Parts: sequence; structure tokens; C-alpha cells
Amino acid sequence: EKTPSAMALRSVTSFSLGGASALSDRAVDALAELLHDAQTVDLRGCPLLTEEALRSFRKACRCLRSVSIVTRDRTLTWTASTSGVKKHHHRKSGLPTSGSSG
Repeated sequence: EKTPSAMALRSVTSFSLGGASALSDRAVDALAELLHDAQTVDLRGCPLLTEEALRSFRKACRCLRSVSIVTRDRTLTWTASTSGVKKHHHRKSGLPTSGSSG
């Protein structure tokens, strides 16, 4: 039996939360399940969270475009690649790369 509040969260497309100092990875896992249609997620002041929280959102939210989680000592971010995989090649040589594979 889903509660009305849980059902309401399913249609949320943008979710932002601040100062959730007691929020754990396990809590986020449950939250991500509820935020079914979330496209952008922004969590700040969540010192307990790890990459696991990031994974939870990626796994549960099918329409997800970007996630930002500010923990105690770092910021975890993930952004969906819009046009395939962006590859960044930083070559200092000015030679033309014709016929090179990879």
C-alpha cells in the first residue's frame, strides 16, 4: 500500500534537498525508488552519503539527467551523456590524425 505522499513523489521531475545531515545511503536508496520520474536530483549538506547514493538514483530513476550530491568532503556528480559518449583527446602534436584508429 503506497502512501499518498509516496505516490506524489513519483511524478516529481526535479528534486532538491538541503541540510539532510542524517540521510544515509540506505535512506537514499528508498528515496530513489519513490522519485521514479526524477530528471535532476540535487542533495546538499549530506555528509553520510557515498557513491552508493549516486548509484541508487541512476538505478531507480529512468529519466535521470543529472545528480549532484554534496557530502562532507566532496561533491559527487553524474550527468547523462546526451549525444553518446564524449571522448576528450588532448593531443599536443599539431600533426593531422588521418587514418588513426582509436
